[in-house]
Amino acid sequence: MFERSYYGGVSNAGAIGVCFLVAIIGGILLYFLFLTPKNDKKFTGFMGWLYDFLAFKKLLVEAILKVIYLISACFITLLGIVSLFDSFVLGIAIIVLWNIILRISYEFLLVLIIICKNTSEINKKISGKDTSEADMFVSQVEIPKSVVEQFTAKTSPTTTAEPEVFCKSCGQKMKIDSTFCPNCGQKNE
Repeated sequence: MFERSYYGGVSNAGAIGVCFLVAIIGGILLYFLFLTPKNDKKFTGFMGWLYDFLAFKKLLVEAILKVIYLISACFITLLGIVSLFDSFVLGIAIIVLWNIILRISYEFLLVLIIICKNTSEINKKISGKDTSEADMFVSQVEIPKSVVEQFTAKTSPTTTAEPEVFCKSCGQKMKIDSTFCPNCGQKNE
């Protein structure tokens, strides 16, 4: 069915088309049969890990970036040490400047990732969804109580307000059950 190339691999364009078609069908089936929200927390063990992995609940980008940073920093430092023997100024410049540039670049990328994670966590907290995945966040954002109170006050159902009562003598607002005005002392009738 498939034609073999000189090196033993398949060189038929039809094979690529078949692989692409099977991949599309497989991806759609996986999405609609396995990754539906009703299956969340349904699986345990390897299947639970696979579900979380395919649903992007645990992001690998952060860990991969950290490993790449460490490898890059070691390489730059070693390159700088080797360059010290050729030119002292160049070696110091490589060790110091390139490591600073590398660090700033990776910190910028990690800050973007942290912003995305924290935004997701805030959305979950505001919407009242489960935040059991909160452990995976690098930096926790604590929402001030005043902001939470403002948000809940705006979104809580409105209650019927008590009628407002004012003192006939001075115009001060009073509680409805007050006998005397707190401002002028006039008796409430």
